[in-house]
Amino acid sequence: KCAVTFSGITAVSKTYDGTAAAALDFSAMQLSGVVSGDDLAIDTAKLSGAFADANVGTGKPVAISAAEGALTGTAAANYTLDTAGSQTGAAADITAATITVTPADFSTTYGEDAAFTASYSGIADADKATASLITGSVSYTVKQGEGTAFAYAKTTDAGTYAILADVSGLHAANYTFAAGAPAVLTVNRRPVEAAASASPSVTKPYDGGTDGTAYVGADDYRFTAVAGESVSGITNGDTVTLSSFRAVYNSKNVGDAVLVTMSDLVLSSGNYVLRTTAFDISASITPIPLTITAENKAIVYGDAAPAFSTAWSGLVSGESAGSASCACAYRLSDDANRGAGSYAITPSGYVNGNYSITYANGTLTVGKAVLTVTAESPSIPYGSSLPANACPYSGFRNGDPFGHAGITGTADYTYAA
Repeated sequence: KCAVTFSGITAVSKTYDGTAAAALDFSAMQLSGVVSGDDLAIDTAKLSGAFADANVGTGKPVAISAAEGALTGTAAANYTLDTAGSQTGAAADITAATITVTPADFSTTYGEDAAFTASYSGIADADKATASLITGSVSYTVKQGEGTAFAYAKTTDAGTYAILADVSGLHAANYTFAAGAPAVLTVNRRPVEAAASASPSVTKPYDGGTDGTAYVGADDYRFTAVAGESVSGITNGDTVTLSSFRAVYNSKNVGDAVLVTMSDLVLSSGNYVLRTTAFDISASITPIPLTITAENKAIVYGDAAPAFSTAWSGLVSGESAGSASCACAYRLSDDANRGAGSYAITPSGYVNGNYSITYANGTLTVGKAVLTVTAESPSIPYGSSLPANACPYSGFRNGDPFGHAGITGTADYTYAA
């Protein structure tokens, strides 16, 4: 039989796959020693290539071998394949494979740790059972939007972040590493409950209403962990207050008002979620000053006592004066207290627990009554002596007799012709 040989085969470079198998390129292969006109070819499926080992390298030798029955065609029976004289080798590269490290989504609560993990893809089947294949560790950062990436900490604000894997610390023979798509980190708000502090001091002056919002301070309430939830309560030394709330007294009146109900609660920090919708704080309302002043009055001796009245200072807007009585020392029926002069008007008797009441006296001025002295008109004969003139008085009041009026002296008379 006639011997033939083959040549012109090249080896194809590949990415590391954990095997020594090498692909061959037959596009330029030539078969030498064939008689012209004979139908003879090589079944390339019977030809194979193998690297000396599976490891990454450049220009690595590839051994080419042919299996029995490699020759095909109608003239194949007349030929033998001279494998020794044929091409037995080539060269090609094995480049490193890429292991993709993809972080996993993770959820935590503000103030708690975050244990990030990742999955690895791209490891050759032959290496999957090798426990020590990969050395080093992945480091993780997080970021929001187009912001700068940073390492997660317990103080990281509540919100949603991208988890980024940094693979620069990983090493494995025959591999490089690439970070996969970012994962999602959810930092949930930390639950808290609100309650009255141990010693609240909510108090306001009486104003006729029940709104107490302006009188509740941060020392009047406190935040606590949520019963039955281990991950709750204020953490990281944070100072948290209620940035907005409504406080309503149970009564507008002093004495009846003993608490305010807190509602419409809004926290100052977005890192916490308030499980409490409303709570009560002990509170009080204090009376405010009210001055009731008797208004001054003036009469003339003998007039009836006037209608006394009062002026009020300090009433809450929208409230009207109540009923107060006035007393005065002036008496029409008492000789000791009926003359002209000044008398105190003393108000009293108003009761309202919402006010601290002060009374101010007024003055009743009793003016003197006017007496009229009228000379009589006597008639006498010419040359007679002048008669005594009685000169009667008029204008006495209260039934006073002449003597009671306290008139002293005598009236002088003159006559004109």
